[in-house]
Amino acid sequence: MCLKVQKIEGNARRCYDEAMNSLKFDGLNRDERQHPMLLILNELLRIGNAPAERQRILALGRQPQQNVRTVIGSNAIDWLTEHTYSVTVDSRTANQLVAEKFNDIYRVCNLACTSRYICCQTTLLEIFPRLSSFGKTQTGASNEANVFNVDIASMFNHALNLTAKHSPAFFTLGLLVLDRPTELLPKLPRVFAVIQMQLQTATYKLVLFIIYSDYLYFIDMRSLSSFTFNNAKIKHIAE
Repeated sequence: MCLKVQKIEGNARRCYDEAMNSLKFDGLNRDERQHPMLLILNELLRIGNAPAERQRILALGRQPQQNVRTVIGSNAIDWLTEHTYSVTVDSRTANQLVAEKFNDIYRVCNLACTSRYICCQTTLLEIFPRLSSFGKTQTGASNEANVFNVDIASMFNHALNLTAKHSPAFFTLGLLVLDRPTELLPKLPRVFAVIQMQLQTATYKLVLFIIYSDYLYFIDMRSLSSFTFNNAKIKHIAE
């Protein structure tokens, strides 16, 4: 094995070890220790599953891109406020590491669900769909042994409980449904019940985009009083 490959693998494992060891830091409370751990694990999951990450970006109505413009020759305000999204990264080292440590990663993320920190909860909202989709891109005997199983219903319920305070939870719910339609489509009425309840006091109303039988439908939630779903899939929610 060449020195460069050894260095890359060593860096990935060092990041993972730092994430897990952060739970043992003195002078910090539990929530403060969990946040850096979740950030590192989220990044390892992101770069360790490029196929799922590309699908995630497309499902949110975006294109993988990177802001390569410089402030020179551009409007400074436009440049600073421009939406940018990281290009997908395909790291075999991160993929192998996550596959090897998946159960430990899943365990500590579940423990972090009780965190009172907003930053921990918003990071978990990004992690859940990545954990859910990881096993689908893995091949071999390890996947056949169901080592990548997750409690998708628990993830869904946790995200649903966060919708009142954290709007990104709606995107998490949509990604989970797209990834596990068989298990989660029957739960969609609960999502729309929450949306309707929030719209009663919302300043800005939502328009929900769903895919049904390969057609895209726009539902104006301001005037919606009843609905049925059957085989609908959430595409995304826009303000």
